Amino acid sequence: MPETKPDRCRGCPLFAEAGPVPGSGNPSATMMFVGEAPGRDETRFSHRPFTGGSGRLLTALMTNAGIDRRTVWLTNVVRCRPIARNALGAPLLNGQGEEVDCAPSKEAIIHCAPFLYEELQRVRPTLVVALGATALYAFKDVNTIGKHRGIPFATATGQKVLATYHPAALMRQQAQFPAVVTDLRTAAREATFPDVRRVAVEYSPNATVAADGEDLLRRVRAAGWISIDWETTGGTDPRDHQIVCAGAGTEPYKGESYDWTDSTQRLFRDILVDPSIEKIGQNSEDFDWRFWEDKAGEEIAGPSFDTLLGFHLVSPDLPKNLENIATYYANDVEPWKGPKMYKAGHLALKTGNCRDVDVTLRAAFGIKKELRILGLEDLYQKSVMPLQPVLRRMTRAGLRKDEVKAVKWGMALEFSAAQNEQTLRAGLGDSTFNVQSSKQLQQLFYDRLGLPVQYTKDKNHGMRPTCNAEAMEKLAEITHDPIFHLVNRIRTKRKYKSTYCEIEADPRGYTHPHFGCAKAANGRLNSWDFNGQNVPVELRELWIPDTDEHIFISADWSQVEWRVDMVLAADESGMQMFAENRDMHRWIASVFGTPYDEVTEDQRHESKFVVYGWAYGRGARSIAQKHNKEEAWVKTFLAGLERRFPQYCALRRMREKQVADTNYLANPFRRRRWWYSRQVTEIYNFQASSTAADMMYLVLPKIERELPRGATLRLTVHDEVVVCSPKDVAVEAANCIRENMQRMFPQIVEASVRPEVVRRFYPNGWYAPSDVSFGTTWRQCKPKTAADKQWQRDFRKQIGYTG
Repeated sequence: MPETKPDRCRGCPLFAEAGPVPGSGNPSATMMFVGEAPGRDETRFSHRPFTGGSGRLLTALMTNAGIDRRTVWLTNVVRCRPIARNALGAPLLNGQGEEVDCAPSKEAIIHCAPFLYEELQRVRPTLVVALGATALYAFKDVNTIGKHRGIPFATATGQKVLATYHPAALMRQQAQFPAVVTDLRTAAREATFPDVRRVAVEYSPNATVAADGEDLLRRVRAAGWISIDWETTGGTDPRDHQIVCAGAGTEPYKGESYDWTDSTQRLFRDILVDPSIEKIGQNSEDFDWRFWEDKAGEEIAGPSFDTLLGFHLVSPDLPKNLENIATYYANDVEPWKGPKMYKAGHLALKTGNCRDVDVTLRAAFGIKKELRILGLEDLYQKSVMPLQPVLRRMTRAGLRKDEVKAVKWGMALEFSAAQNEQTLRAGLGDSTFNVQSSKQLQQLFYDRLGLPVQYTKDKNHGMRPTCNAEAMEKLAEITHDPIFHLVNRIRTKRKYKSTYCEIEADPRGYTHPHFGCAKAANGRLNSWDFNGQNVPVELRELWIPDTDEHIFISADWSQVEWRVDMVLAADESGMQMFAENRDMHRWIASVFGTPYDEVTEDQRHESKFVVYGWAYGRGARSIAQKHNKEEAWVKTFLAGLERRFPQYCALRRMREKQVADTNYLANPFRRRRWWYSRQVTEIYNFQASSTAADMMYLVLPKIERELPRGATLRLTVHDEVVVCSPKDVAVEAANCIRENMQRMFPQIVEASVRPEVVRRFYPNGWYAPSDVSFGTTWRQCKPKTAADKQWQRDFRKQIGYTG
């Protein structure tokens, strides 16, 4: 039975809520687990902490770490259940009609603090495990759990605490499973002694070239490696910022920092251009080496190791910042970034610089070991690392912007958005309605239109309604309301205007999108500042070749992910379809009995949206809802797909079983992704999409090396490569691109469930065909209009290209 609330609880924001739920467990425990608050099951049924779904998961995690739940004490920061409520005080409900939990307020935490203090005094644990941001806040007055988890610390009263994610968070975001497993194993060790132990470090923040440079060179050459880190004037763009100091380390627990001077630059040049020395850094391939190459005009020579890129291979779904990486390989180091490093003076900056190179070196040793254990060394050394200088050169080259067209497009987008906005306001009867006001959008979408409420988690107020970008994207999928889509069009047009039309070019008129490979868990390349992979086709005409004597050449793999999957599955129907050069969506649409040559464009379009939804793990209901189709029709279509591609469907079931048995999938290049608590839609497409990514890793460096003089890589957009070439070598450049993209990939055939079947269809080896096109603008490389298609034909004839 629940306890009666004592008089000292009066005035607490949770006084009227369900509870209290007191702590329970072994009163002599050496470990106390402290969560956030009781949930529905704890307040209604068990009246003990952690007995619902998150409690069962916590028990399993404890068992994995060698901790017997019967030996610990379990409690929460607050004893009553916090419920999310609207402005009128009514509880918010989820899609199942159940009350939505929220984080307790600071006031509630303060009211309940005496109960937690009394438990600590009564049990006297050696270690407290703080589960989640609220529990961390109760002990450390910070709630950035991702930054502080896994690192033991002592409170002002001397209590030893280690924070990790709450099991309820894992049920929503399973990617953090490795973090909690690691943290609980650390907790089991830390509970065996009461003090917080830190390894002594030797940092020299005031190193000078005159006093220390010669010794550094001697140590670097003896070790064969060096950990390097630049601190800059605050930005990531070498054109606008300078290097302030340089950190160097050759041994764990040691580091030195040098003010950036001419002599420092010469010292580090001797190291960076020496091919016998391995250069180690965190995000060094995109940041440190790019800064050096842009400032010094020399490229890095010899081997290098980037902990961010290595960590992405072993743990693709986890955060890649150095402080998070440190929690796995140097968890005796408390968080050091932020104001305490960057706003506390020059000495603090240089001391942090020393810590950066120390932790990076320790992480490098650990990550290399994991790459070796997982069989990922070849992928890292032969695919990931050779790609990095290519990406830097693409960023450096940039894309020339047509400023006149950009202005015209910006004016047209704004005019169209303003017209749409006028129509919207007239329809709503509100001349002041603002599509950028989150408050007004929530009132319109949720109160007036009755759309499904989308929530976000606020650190201080728990779950609250939102109309953020993620919510807008979700609503766009599930509603066909014309008012919502009018609002979405207005916002999209203005986003396009600011993102693409108004992006600032350098003094030469070039924009410089960045490219990297450590964001997407499947290894697909990503782009930022600006996102060169997300430009709408119509706006691609804003980017033009370097001169009138240059041309863009684009090559795109044709349906590469489907081709990969059909080979991996050894699906004879699918391989026959591609071998006969059939249009895939027209071929699939014929499952309803319409002859292939008589499939209409509408039927082809319907086939396309069902097939791609299915490939990415959507069910019939989700596909039907997104595309406003009858669920029964979608189910019939999917049944036809099962009959048409039986081996591919069998491969999908094999993937489900492998994830259930081993918690991971690997592609033909051995790239892995992990799943822990449940199977999710990404399992169906991971192998195909990651394989296409790794194919591109191998292709890009080879294309760059073999392009004729004057032709240079400028972009990669998923399966597309864009080159800027002088017109007089356009044929040679196009052939180079096409031949490299159509190279054989024996790894993919060998990874098939039946390689012998694949070889019957591809006796000379498997490759993905590519389509080559040309353009005087980037948009022209994707000809849609009759005029653009005619231009393609005329230009090919003019230059004599027959590929």
